[in-house]
Order: sequence, then C-alpha cells, then structure tokens
Amino acid sequence: MDKYSNLKEQPTVVHFVESARTFCRLVETDAPESDLWMLQILVAVADLYAAAHHLPVPDLDSARIDPEDRFDLTPSEYREVFLRLGRRLGENRYYPYCFDSTDLSPNQPPPGIGDLADDLADIYRDIKPGLRAWDANIADFVSDIIFEWKEPLFRTHWGRHAVDVLRVLHSLVYK
Repeated sequence: MDKYSNLKEQPTVVHFVESARTFCRLVETDAPESDLWMLQILVAVADLYAAAHHLPVPDLDSARIDPEDRFDLTPSEYREVFLRLGRRLGENRYYPYCFDSTDLSPNQPPPGIGDLADDLADIYRDIKPGLRAWDANIADFVSDIIFEWKEPLFRTHWGRHAVDVLRVLHSLVYK
C-alpha cells in the first residue's frame, strides 16, 4: 500500500470527507428557508470545523501538483451558490460583525455587517474543489488536497467563516 492510499484511508480524513460531502449537499440542495435547514447546516458546519482540526498535515513532495486550480468553482457556479444561499436565508442573511473579537484597543474598526450567504458560499468554494479532486481519484493529488483543506484554507479563510456561521446560526436556531 503506498503512502497516498494509506493517507486516504485514515479515519480522520475519511470523516472530514464525509463531513464535507454533507455540508456541500446541504448547500447544493434547493430547499426553502426553514428552521430544519438552518439546524442541519449548523450541525454540518460544526462537524466540518471539528473534523478539520483532526486532519493530518501531509508531507508534500517538492514537485507539488496543485489540484485545486483544475477543480475550482467557476465564477458562475460560485454566483449560483451565493444567490441560492441568499434566497434560502432570507431575512436571516445579515448579522452584526466584529472584525477582531480579540482586539480590545480603541483603534479597532467599527462593527460592520456580516453576510451568512457569503460565509457559507466561501466555505463551499474552499471545500468543493478538494472533493472534486478527491473524486477524480488521482493518487498524486491526495496529499495536496488534504494540505489545502487543513493549512492555508482552514487556518486563514474558511475556518474563520465557519466560526462566524456557528455563532450566528446558533443564535438563530436556539433563540
């Protein structure tokens, strides 16, 4: 068994892929705004966020192949997802946003307006290309897919969106 097959079969990786599929399926499904959908997406984002913490950080070969570009969402695919989420969220779409909740200095910018449709669509945009590459079943991509999900995308982008989604949807679901 080669190192890629072994990595692909690790329970933490399998769990993340299953969580990612559940999240993407909920985003892709046309369903009216509902309390049930908000609860389902809240649970899916919580599971995805928790699963990302357990992903391994694979050793990358020096000659990396970045599968993400090949499997990226097109601008029209992203727009379709963003608009669908906006319709589904309806009046629950926008929320007050604090730029850095750890910064108590008076120099912090004033609070702004967050957008759940943007948050969820950005998580989807960061997760879906890896699933597409994963489903292509190209062994050379496995380490890179997992690395992209864990390191740059989770740490600096979709993980932050997930935290905002969790905070807001928790308040909406359990009001």
